[in-house]
Amino acid sequence: MKRLLVIASMVFVSVCLFSCEKADSDEHSTNEVTEENTDIPNYYVKYQFSCAYKYSLRFTVETDMGPETFSGIYAGWSETYGPVSKGFRASISVDATANVKIYVSRGKEPFVLKASGNSSAVYTIDF
Repeated sequence: MKRLLVIASMVFVSVCLFSCEKADSDEHSTNEVTEENTDIPNYYVKYQFSCAYKYSLRFTVETDMGPETFSGIYAGWSETYGPVSKGFRASISVDATANVKIYVSRGKEPFVLKASGNSSAVYTIDF
């Protein structure tokens, strides 16, 4: 009985090992990631502003889909947009006195402060 259990276990392990082998890749697959595509990083832009008090104001940010304008009562705001490409011109403009910041992240890297200002800031992604 013990010998039968050992043989059955060996057969089971052999089947598992052979079934877990990586299948040959189909050279006509459209889901392959090429080296060319991995060299082009995606960037993400995080806009942020804060005011001393709540104001009725308008502000505009440049997004991956074009400029976007918001209006309402705000004391602060933060939003992330992307992916965008190298060369993207990030901008934020607030029609009140506000501390504005633009952060940028490349791929899965952490966000880094790239521009700040009083009511507006601009940064072109160049790294």
